Amino acid sequence: MALGMGASTFLADLDAEEIGVEAGRNAIRMLGGKSVPSQEASVVFSPMVASQWITFLSLALKADEMQRGRSFLLGKMGEDVASDIVSLLDNGRLKRGLASAPFDAEGVPSRATKIIEEGVLQGVLHNSYTARKEGVASSGNASRSSHRQPPDLMPTNFYLQPGEMTPEAILSSVERGLYVLNTMTTGGINPVSGDYSVAARGIWIEDGELTGPVNEVTLAAPMDQMLRQVSAVGNDLRFISMYGVFGSPTIRIDGMTIAGK
Repeated sequence: MALGMGASTFLADLDAEEIGVEAGRNAIRMLGGKSVPSQEASVVFSPMVASQWITFLSLALKADEMQRGRSFLLGKMGEDVASDIVSLLDNGRLKRGLASAPFDAEGVPSRATKIIEEGVLQGVLHNSYTARKEGVASSGNASRSSHRQPPDLMPTNFYLQPGEMTPEAILSSVERGLYVLNTMTTGGINPVSGDYSVAARGIWIEDGELTGPVNEVTLAAPMDQMLRQVSAVGNDLRFISMYGVFGSPTIRIDGMTIAGK
């Protein structure tokens, strides 16, 4: 599946022609994809693929899941859990954010919450119920689908903060690896155990150059390892609407297992 996508609360921010060109370019560059030998190598996630990973990562950073013992990050508050170039933020006040609002479903003022700052786990997402259990303030993350439903706990604008490298610079820095444009959760992404296993399609990278399309491979690694081995973060932050309100720039992760032929 090849996609082009744009998302905004402002019509002026959307360019239908650009979205169509992106979809066509991705479709063409993926034609004739073949598997590669199984190996351990670097991977570069496009913003769409990285945002999918961030979506599942957010589930391990909700206070209700932590309180049930259902997070691979349980008990690691204040510890280094990621590369020092990784900073995750949930920002209910993000300018032009898809989920920005003055307050949450319980009337608590929305705010920016530092989740991971320069690799250190600094906080989790709370509503009033989970906050009372721990004796802390709510982070303003209560949400409800309708007035008939009790409040749940959900992220707002949850994203990996962008770095300074361009996507092109990240790709050119890879000696051997895979530029991932599409994934399917075949083996699964489990925020409880931290397991990550997906079927992937993309383009092979050799000596910093994109070579040929790749298909029929599986990517796998523990998510705690993935966090620690993020070696580059791009400057092209995008929010992907099909995954809700999650965003990421292009990222490079080293040492992932690529299972192929």
